Amino acid sequence: MDLPWSKKEKIEELEEEIRELNQDIEGLKEEKDSFKQRFEAEKERRSELSRKKQEAEKELKELKKRRERSRESGSEKSVDDKDFSSNDISLEKTKRVLKKLGGYESPEKDLITVQAPESLQKLADTQGLKNSISKTQYNFISDEGFIAFIDPDLMQIKLKSRPFFKPKWSRDSSFDVSAIKRFISEEKQWAVVSAGDTKILKEKNGEIIEREEVTNRIERKQKKGGFSQGRFERKRQEQIDEHVDRVEEKISDDALLVGEERLCKRLSGEFLGGFDSSRNLIDALYGFRMEKMKEV
Repeated sequence: MDLPWSKKEKIEELEEEIRELNQDIEGLKEEKDSFKQRFEAEKERRSELSRKKQEAEKELKELKKRRERSRESGSEKSVDDKDFSSNDISLEKTKRVLKKLGGYESPEKDLITVQAPESLQKLADTQGLKNSISKTQYNFISDEGFIAFIDPDLMQIKLKSRPFFKPKWSRDSSFDVSAIKRFISEEKQWAVVSAGDTKILKEKNGEIIEREEVTNRIERKQKKGGFSQGRFERKRQEQIDEHVDRVEEKISDDALLVGEERLCKRLSGEFLGGFDSSRNLIDALYGFRMEKMKEV
């Protein structure tokens, strides 16, 4: 016969066993949540890798198209690295070049200006442009994000820049530098966007009128003994979201955005491309690069 204290011990044993089972259940739940978070993080990582792969394939396709276009010159020579010089130029040098180009004149009205924020196929009357210049010259400007200045007899200059202008081309007695000069002289708001540290600038004609920085602490890598991978990724994303929200509060709808594309796409304003931190701040905002044909 069980004694009263024996029953009490039995009850305590069963209660302890229940507590241990509950702890095991909680442990399994946490393990399940951890696996789920790791799965979601891996799924997101795969999605990011897939996006980068698509971008790389798109870039490769464009490079192949440009190579094919350069081979379409027939009896005329193709354009390769030996045929032109290319270098980054400062905003101040760009303004000097534009002043010289603006004063250039031809009585034959054969000076051609091409504005191509995207492919040349986006221009009106592309065939008319082809008929106005040589195949070599056309191959030289088979690009995007530039304004080109061509004297069919003497010179051809391509000024690579941010795609802030509208697509068009013209033939006249002088080069059309109005769009690019107007853009430089206007007061603009820029945002140099990166996770955790974004610069917001008001700039005009190369001078910074106002400057503000939005900073947030963003976890860069997981610490040993810290959160699980899933919790770390979720926490980091929350920090990035908070940063983007703070930037959004500071910028206008017509802000010019440069930097991390995936963050810029979530903000108001116009995305103009990446940002080269190795260049002077103002020069990096405009991103001017000049290419010149060595021979006609």
